[in-house]
Amino acid sequence: MRWSVLAVLGVSVAAFAPEARACMLIPPQPLAGESAAAYRQRLEALEREEEAQRPAREAEWLRQRQADGLEHASIIFIARNTEPPQARSARRGPPVLRPYDWSTSYFTPVAWLRGRQASAPFVVHAGTNSCGGLDGVGDVTLNETGAEFIFFASGEPFTELTLIDAIAVDKITDPALVAFVARSRR
Repeated sequence: MRWSVLAVLGVSVAAFAPEARACMLIPPQPLAGESAAAYRQRLEALEREEEAQRPAREAEWLRQRQADGLEHASIIFIARNTEPPQARSARRGPPVLRPYDWSTSYFTPVAWLRGRQASAPFVVHAGTNSCGGLDGVGDVTLNETGAEFIFFASGEPFTELTLIDAIAVDKITDPALVAFVARSRR
């Protein structure tokens, strides 16, 4: 149980403090004279406190991501995750699918809020972080075909390198972005 407390605290710090690079916090040491049972209770209380505070921190983090995207992005658009493109073999015959690559997602723009419009499909690659997890652009890592995201990019022409963030459409709470999503679905 105490390691789950520490893992929760470590993941929370890594997720909500980008400047923090540690994967897991060092557990607090037992206090002088603290029994094993009292130490365990203290760690469990820390875990309960962390769990109680998490929803508010996550909501603030999402609000800040949306505000930053609206403020800094010169390009804002919705794109849908699509199937990998098909490749024709050198010989005649039906197209064959490329091998599945879990670290690559394919997207097609479907609506534009800001910036020069483009309709060409694009790719987002995920890498690994120092904790062994996947890092990608915003929420797009390990998403499903058909999922839609609002992408924020800084600069034209937009490329994977200019992407600032991508937030799943169903997580959007900013009124301007909610209205944009509603208009794009008409």
